[in-house]
Amino acid sequence: MVDRNTRGTARSVLQHGYDSVRDLVGFDAGEQVALISHMLRWVLLGSLVGVLGGISSAVFLTALRWATESFDEHAWLLYLLPLGGLAIGLAYHYGGGRSVEGNNLIIDEIHEPKAWVPRRMAPMVLVGTVVTHLFGGSAGREGTAIQMSGSLTDAASRILRLDPYDRRIMLITAIAGGFGAVFGVPLAGAVFALEVQSVGRVQYEALVPCLAASVVGDLVVAGLGVHHTATPDLGHVALSGGLLLKVMLAGLAFGLASVVFSELAHGISGPSAGGSAGRRAGRSSAGSW
Repeated sequence: MVDRNTRGTARSVLQHGYDSVRDLVGFDAGEQVALISHMLRWVLLGSLVGVLGGISSAVFLTALRWATESFDEHAWLLYLLPLGGLAIGLAYHYGGGRSVEGNNLIIDEIHEPKAWVPRRMAPMVLVGTVVTHLFGGSAGREGTAIQMSGSLTDAASRILRLDPYDRRIMLITAIAGGFGAVFGVPLAGAVFALEVQSVGRVQYEALVPCLAASVVGDLVVAGLGVHHTATPDLGHVALSGGLLLKVMLAGLAFGLASVVFSELAHGISGPSAGGSAGRRAGRSSAGSW
């Protein structure tokens, strides 16, 4: 009985000492453990997104290189571009579902979640972009990478049964993983994802998973032996006040041009969006595919 009382007194003294130290230095071991667990969880989830984005980007870059080399060797493929465009358009019209919304769908699901990103989006945008380049057309890489990464990531979120908040963070992370992997720019990929889905507001809660996804995505692409498109070497650029002023003016012009483009795009697509609402509702049951 004495030993038991002694142990109880010792525990009480230790607990009192811990509480005193915690109050003095503001350190709570329980909170720190919870924080570390939270960080590790999102590092792991971000790494998963990076693997998905890295593998899909590696497949895309390999196929894109093949399509570009094939077109360079067979210039007559250019005459088949209208047929290729028609085939892609018909495929999206009759079988695309919500995939036709492209990058906007990813952004919309981040802000106002309505349904899962269709799993068909990844293969459709991959094939469509590769076919476009095969016949001499032009299509950007960032949209394809983001849509593939977003589609695969949302499928993973469904399997893991993540709640709406976590799913939203995962979609933001998917943008980072896809962008960073396809261009080989991990830091830019993370910053791009944190900003592009909400202009003027950085989503700091997604910072850790975005960095993890972008870095892991880039490492996966490099680990698979896939190389990015070589960019020209501009050599040494002297930093000066005049150059900084020109860059700031250029940034202002680019920003204004983007605003004008976005407003025009929304204004033009507005009337047609209302007319297609019924068709979208009819396809909603199959939209997750």
